[in-house]
Amino acid sequence: MVPARPAGPVFFLAWPAPLPAQWSPEVEGPRMFRMKMAEAAAQLNVEAQSDERTTRGEASRRDYVFVESVLGLDVQGSVYHPNLLEFLLQPEFGASWQTLKLDPPGGRRQSVTSLQRYHARLGLLREKAYATHLFAERGRTHRDLDFFSRARVDSLRYGGHTGYTAGRVPVALDALHLAETVTGGLGRATEVASDTFTFNASHAEQPSHETEFSYELNSYRREEAGNAPTAGTSQSANLLDRLAWGTDDWATLNSTALFNRLSSTTSKTRSLTLQENLALAVRPDVTVQGHYAFGDHGSEVVASRSHEGRASVRHQLYESLTSTLAVQGATSTVRGGGATLAADRVGVTVEESYTKRLPAEGRLSLSASWRGDQQRRTTTGERLFVSDEVLTLTDRRPSFLLQPGVVAVGQVTDVLGVAFAETLDYVLVVQGALTEIRRVPGGRIADGGQVLVDYTAAVPPSDRFATVMQFYQVRLDLFDGLVGLYGRLNLTDNRGGKSVVLQNLAGQVVGAEIRWRWLQAGVEHERLDSNLSPFRSTRVFQSSTFELGPSSTLSLDLELNQTAFPDTGRTRESRNAIGRYRRQLAAFLTCELEGGLRRERGPGFDQDRVAARAALNYAYGKLVLNFSYDYEDENLVGELRRRQHVLLQIKRTF
Repeated sequence: MVPARPAGPVFFLAWPAPLPAQWSPEVEGPRMFRMKMAEAAAQLNVEAQSDERTTRGEASRRDYVFVESVLGLDVQGSVYHPNLLEFLLQPEFGASWQTLKLDPPGGRRQSVTSLQRYHARLGLLREKAYATHLFAERGRTHRDLDFFSRARVDSLRYGGHTGYTAGRVPVALDALHLAETVTGGLGRATEVASDTFTFNASHAEQPSHETEFSYELNSYRREEAGNAPTAGTSQSANLLDRLAWGTDDWATLNSTALFNRLSSTTSKTRSLTLQENLALAVRPDVTVQGHYAFGDHGSEVVASRSHEGRASVRHQLYESLTSTLAVQGATSTVRGGGATLAADRVGVTVEESYTKRLPAEGRLSLSASWRGDQQRRTTTGERLFVSDEVLTLTDRRPSFLLQPGVVAVGQVTDVLGVAFAETLDYVLVVQGALTEIRRVPGGRIADGGQVLVDYTAAVPPSDRFATVMQFYQVRLDLFDGLVGLYGRLNLTDNRGGKSVVLQNLAGQVVGAEIRWRWLQAGVEHERLDSNLSPFRSTRVFQSSTFELGPSSTLSLDLELNQTAFPDTGRTRESRNAIGRYRRQLAAFLTCELEGGLRRERGPGFDQDRVAARAALNYAYGKLVLNFSYDYEDENLVGELRRRQHVLLQIKRTF
């Protein structure tokens, strides 16, 4: 199912800070119009960039120089009274000159344009329950896509916030238009435009009963070099209700309804999720919990529906010992492409956890769980279509599609339906009976980011089987967290089901950590024995920060990841090294140095990335000077890309 996206946060991330207090100095009485110029500033910006690329022996180069002179004003004021209308205007006037040289075909293009940049905020009736705020801004910034890639962002944003904060049901309305052009860096040039509308309402007549409702409508369009344009509209509605009753609120019921609909050039999906969670504190040491979830998901090719329930009793015999007994069951049906997969499951779970304090500020934590499920699968057809399967892609551990026997992988998107590109953003690797999806460092999928995958797999035959899962974990912390030792054991054993392919596995993880003053380091080894896709993985990491003096800091981050797949004989390795140095040369002068190296090795996927940056920042009185130099280099499967960027900013305030 598509993960529910919380409505509302997009606008508040973009909403500027509240209007400064100095906008509204104490005044003796109303005045029809009040305005003052707080300050003026003259600024010179010089930017130069060189991009080189070699693909299949063919070299190309792009050189870019940009110079602009800016006069900026800071105007503050009000109409009649600050409580009626107050405003902040920060326009920028000036001109820019730029030259662009492309080789091939050669030649140079020059242009001179006038600036169209500004920042404005307007507040209406700020002391009223229906206070309204509007803003608009247009400018240029630089953004780190990751440590190894920095890009230039030209943006236009405008929007507003209003609502009614009094009464029994406070409401809030937000609107935001965002248009961005992202260029530079080793990534692809991208243009994004989106319009977002958000509505929030809440009701809390008494502390024991709270209700919240939110709705978000987002319309977007994205154009990226080398990819087809994508556009779409997404809607999401969330209803949350919390009810508590009895002495000391011994009973609580949390109800949730989540609805999402997406219509884009890449996919059309809808999903509905209903959840009920009941908790009863029948005794100080005994808690009874109940959970029910209903899910309904549909796309152009797949429809699925599921019911899931769980009831548990939790007993805390001692402060350090907790026991849980639960029964659970679920039923689901997936239909698509003429195939059907119906699954029913019922079982029992037992969990134990124990924590004990040891001498020398130590702590021992133990936990274990045992779960047994009886399952039945009924299938028809030959090809099963899977839509919007959620995967989290991380460099530390392989991520596999759930179904074995994958025939074809369709599109891989984010939650808005924006499609990722194979090879540029991710790669597919068949590991035994399973298919792995691996992110490409430097692509648009962040480490630890979620993706939605559509794919086709062979329909498993109908069968009955039992699954027994065991999980054991131990962790020993010594010397107040100075040293940590841990281990995990995960066992899955399927019994029966002779006509269906089931994964039996034994996963073992052992690791050690150390935290001492400026040093944090650790090593972790995972061994997964599986009849479908076994692997061995080792991770070593170190993070250290040194205070070299009262005015200088040095940090170093190192990480090594190695993964081997015994069945296929494949191995891969990634190494990261990032160093940062900052020094305060004087009260008005600081310098920063950064450097990093990332190396990836694997069958059909070799990548080297290097980044180095230097910055000098001067601020004395009303004069500010910033200088930076960036160098980025990438070798991805034989394609060479190199970028150099220089930025100089001089600003004088009057």
